[in-house]
Amino acid sequence: MKHILWLLLLLFSTFSQAEEGLLPADEAFAFKAKVVNNNIILNWDIAKGYYLYKEKINISSDFSAQLGVAKFPPAKIKDDEFFGKMGIYRHQTIVTIPVLKGDATSLLLNVTFQGCADLGVCYPPITKTAALDISAMQAPSIVDNAFKFLSKAKQSTQSIIENIVPISNEPLAADEAFKFSVEALDAKNLLVSWDIHSEYYLYHDKFFIDAEGAEIDKVDFPKGKIKDDPLFGKVQIHKGRLTVKVPLRNIQKQTINFTAKYQGCWAGGICYPPQEKNVSLTLPKEIDMISQATTITSATTPLKPNVELNATDKISALLQQDDIFWILISFFGFGLLLSLTPCVFPMIPILSGIIVGQKGEVTTRKALVMSIVFVLAMSVTYAIAGVLAGYLVKIYRYYSKRLGCW
Repeated sequence: MKHILWLLLLLFSTFSQAEEGLLPADEAFAFKAKVVNNNIILNWDIAKGYYLYKEKINISSDFSAQLGVAKFPPAKIKDDEFFGKMGIYRHQTIVTIPVLKGDATSLLLNVTFQGCADLGVCYPPITKTAALDISAMQAPSIVDNAFKFLSKAKQSTQSIIENIVPISNEPLAADEAFKFSVEALDAKNLLVSWDIHSEYYLYHDKFFIDAEGAEIDKVDFPKGKIKDDPLFGKVQIHKGRLTVKVPLRNIQKQTINFTAKYQGCWAGGICYPPQEKNVSLTLPKEIDMISQATTITSATTPLKPNVELNATDKISALLQQDDIFWILISFFGFGLLLSLTPCVFPMIPILSGIIVGQKGEVTTRKALVMSIVFVLAMSVTYAIAGVLAGYLVKIYRYYSKRLGCW
């Protein structure tokens, strides 16, 4: 009898302490309901140390036919001592209910839910009623219906794929879910990689990289996949393996400190805090890289005997140089030499006849202008003829090779 009394006293004292430490239901499970873009958004802000049962959320209305199927976020599975295996929510959860076409301009929404505290005490079912104005809802157009159909098909396909590989009951550690690595490709480039677990993803806009001892040049970050996130809306995410090449500039030290920040979530409904990695890297010397490249090139390229170039090859070699000044000077010299060839001599009496045949007195300035005009006109004519000839020869060679003539 004495042992029974001690046991009852212990149970009573434990329950009293738990009751004193419990929050009121409205603070433990702060509930809000609002209408946003043809949808009713139900939001629960769940206090730390408390959780909400997914299966205990019931939604009804006086115009239930005008409400679509509620969309619940993934829940974490808990082996509950009272109800067995149940889905639970912690911290915050959002449920979306689409509003369908109908005659109602307002409705009363009744939401019943139940949760517990980690102390081992469960609250009785809680019912909240919200009066919502849906008069601003518009009937969807044909385009909206088509887009909605495609979205449902896409979501169904994604859910089928996700159901093939069931989500595990417990989340992994951040270093296992997002395996990070960085290495030096050469003296001016780094390769940063993330091996992301199949049940996890990283946010595209949460990446940050920096280097101490060098500056980071423009990084071409691959585009992510669009996800309709319940917390951040439509965002880009990355799954699987993500590899990014990071170019460096203004390198001040051979050993640099690389910093990477990122954030991701688990498909089971948990988001990790921002992760930060700091890695010390020793860049290879650029001289060593050049000597290695030279050794490889000399080993793979066969030696060629010295061949004396003809005049045409010398001109081609000159055109391949980057010094435009020497190219212009050379072509000016070629023009002077061409003016001394025999085919130019017949042009001298022709030009002299044109100048002498002018009426009136011909000054030296006028004769010089006429000579320049004559020479430029001839030069432009021959240049156009040369371009056309080269173009026609190129076309002829192209079709000759295709027809097998060569």
